[in-house]
Amino acid sequence: LAPNIVKELSNTLLNLLKDGLTIIIVEQNIKMALDIANKVSIIVKGEIKWDGSKEEFIGNIPEYKKWLGN
Repeated sequence: LAPNIVKELSNTLLNLLKDGLTIIIVEQNIKMALDIANKVSIIVKGEIKWDGSKEEFIGNIPEYKKWLGN
């Protein structure tokens, strides 16, 4: 998506979260997803490889790169 569309979508999702909704995002743009997320799950071929808080994920990104395709 165009950068302005990504920003608009992010803002819309953040507003929905403020309204108390729970949102599941399946997203390749990790930066955008982390701006919104409070929990992260890494799923590879249908198997949960890792699940935890956004803070724990950010603190250990090099460990998880093997699953992220980067």
